[in-house]
Amino acid sequence: MEEVLGAQRAERPGEGLKYGLRMWFSKQSRRRFARQLATLPEWATMFRAEPTLYFIPWRAFLDERWGVGKRLTACGTDLAAAHAVFGPDRCERLRHGERIALCQTNDFAIHLGRNRICCHEGLWALTLVDAQGVALFNLSFGFLANRHVLVASLQGLQKSHEDTQDRIRMLTKRTHGLRPATLLLHVFVMLCQLWGIEHIQGIDPDYQIKQRNRAPGKGFTFDYRALWQEAGGLRQGHGYWDLPRTLPERAAADIPTQKRAMYARRYAQRQQLAEQLARQWAMTGSPPAVY
Repeated sequence: MEEVLGAQRAERPGEGLKYGLRMWFSKQSRRRFARQLATLPEWATMFRAEPTLYFIPWRAFLDERWGVGKRLTACGTDLAAAHAVFGPDRCERLRHGERIALCQTNDFAIHLGRNRICCHEGLWALTLVDAQGVALFNLSFGFLANRHVLVASLQGLQKSHEDTQDRIRMLTKRTHGLRPATLLLHVFVMLCQLWGIEHIQGIDPDYQIKQRNRAPGKGFTFDYRALWQEAGGLRQGHGYWDLPRTLPERAAADIPTQKRAMYARRYAQRQQLAEQLARQWAMTGSPPAVY
């Protein structure tokens, strides 16, 4: 039990009882998950090396409404899709905790890696760092069935630096008025195009895993619904927001004259990032993923 829960959690009152109940009610789902994991050698090795990873789908995963059976099924689907999308070489690097550089300018860089903020909100993450290497924003996600992907969190990282807000303001200026959260989402959308994703969805805060535990004192508050709406998302009956698979570009006639030069620079930078992403993802010669 301790190797799955971790020593600190295992010592908490009631954790042993909850562990036993989860084991009992998830027997069939665990067997299916184990069989699927056995077909994915990189992830099977990762779970053996880090048994606490098993606790992620047992406790919570991507959507707080899901029961343990759904969570285990979703985690298996996510791992299989990640293997297909990332390819063996990248999976091996991610298994070892490496960050994979995706794109960069003189002012920032964006990496793909395992989610180290809250794995319950997705095993994978894009992280935006500034020119000094200070991590500013994190986008975590999980692959769903049928070429769907769910953005389970997009948040500013905790204020480990007193000048974090100044860094964000400076980066917004350097990206021609594009806020870091929006920049990170744009890069993710461009990646999804390369991955062959057909549906991009954003979590509604009502169903986010850690929403109830977040407070202004713990980091940055964030308005997900405003971001999804700004990105052209539409809320669906199942509680997710369907996001466009292409990035909007305003016609010059619709942009105020005094801002046209800024938008031109913003779109030029976006095109440069798209070209970098395409080159980076083509380095292994992997075709668009099928899963």
